[in-house]
Amino acid sequence: MANDDKLKQPRSAAILLSLTLLDTSWRMFIPTIGGVIIGIALDHILLTTPVFTFMSVIVGSITSLMLIMSQLKGLKK
Repeated sequence: MANDDKLKQPRSAAILLSLTLLDTSWRMFIPTIGGVIIGIALDHILLTTPVFTFMSVIVGSITSLMLIMSQLKGLKK
């Protein structure tokens, strides 16, 4: 029985780490890539230079940073 517990612990830690990495990756990429897509669309519709693309990348990056910071606060608990 003791051997079973030793085998389960690394697996559960690996699963927890994998899920945390997946959670972090969507928090990083979705707002940033979404911002790029929205910015490109706005620049195309409004016939502007890439002003909206740059602004939306900045907003997406800040959003990503805030999401990751809230995730880290949740992990500390």
